[in-house]
Amino acid sequence: MASPQSQSQPYTGAVALIEALHDAGVSYLFSNFGSDHPGIVEALAFAKATGKPAPTVITCPNEMVALTCAQGYTQLTGKPQAVLIHVDCGTQALAGAIHNVAKCRIPVIILAGASPYTQEGELKGSRNEFIHWLQDVPDQRGIVRGYMKYDNELRTGRNIKQIIHRAMQIATSDPKGPVYLVGAREVFEEEIPPVTVDPARFQRIAPLALPEDGLTELVASLLAAKRPLVVTSYLGRNPEAVGELVRLCDRLGVGVLESVPNYMNFPSDHPCYTGQQGNEKMQNPSLAEADFVLVLDSDVPWIPAINHPSDRAKICHIDVDPIKERTPLWYIPAAQVFRADCTTALRQIHARLDGEQIDAAAEYIATLESKR
Repeated sequence: MASPQSQSQPYTGAVALIEALHDAGVSYLFSNFGSDHPGIVEALAFAKATGKPAPTVITCPNEMVALTCAQGYTQLTGKPQAVLIHVDCGTQALAGAIHNVAKCRIPVIILAGASPYTQEGELKGSRNEFIHWLQDVPDQRGIVRGYMKYDNELRTGRNIKQIIHRAMQIATSDPKGPVYLVGAREVFEEEIPPVTVDPARFQRIAPLALPEDGLTELVASLLAAKRPLVVTSYLGRNPEAVGELVRLCDRLGVGVLESVPNYMNFPSDHPCYTGQQGNEKMQNPSLAEADFVLVLDSDVPWIPAINHPSDRAKICHIDVDPIKERTPLWYIPAAQVFRADCTTALRQIHARLDGEQIDAAAEYIATLESKR
């Protein structure tokens, strides 16, 4: 028998898929293989046998584990990964991990199989097991659509690369999030001409900055405030933003309150740190005392029926997702609202503050520290 290296391998949709994932920066494919994936398994095996680059396969017998692993790796490294799962049942088995990647805004590509769309051998990959009829559901993508930034079906191997790069572009552009793609065996088995796509043509959208007029008003409000307070939940998704916030607090004496945080947003031993809040049935004192509240990347800055800023406080909101497009009921009484990257916005604020005479910061920082 000829060795794998000497055998010829047709260029298929599955080969294009593996090449596209590698070119898009995917290092690991967290996988639960089944009858959906013979073409993909062959493409991976041939890549390994011939030394072609391909994502490393991590076998995960449970789909929720697979997606959780992809989330953890992405959060630690900042590099989005991919998950390969079964059709409708495999998609359902992602379970609560779908909620986690959606609400934590984690960019990850979820690749699911789909029931073959031929049944009499018309195409390679046609149905040959009873399950291919039972798992043919009317709207498989609808199972997760409410949690995805983007969902699509791979219909031909000829544009798999373009769709993979588009999916990655959408997933990694703020507000980041998961994407879901489905493809039947016929697509992955399809023999196609080799496809070349330049990933540089699918760059993520650059971070947004504050508009100049809005920045001017915001900085004026900060300088005029006697008890300014920042409320944040996930600013720390970008570690550079943490340093910029510390710098702002050192300059102006701004208090920082974490509201149901899901990242490390601010050092808890800093004198300006006022603590965390969650479901406590009480008014947070630092929020009640603030005369200017700057909400930075927060999904739930407070619970209005129990805990909220003073009616006299001016509220400004800067967020990658300021209107919470995936949350049907959401609003806060903000005088200024900006869709912007908080790291960029904080640097703009610092640049505008340069040269300003700031006298009250040390006094207010001492007041905050005395309350700790």
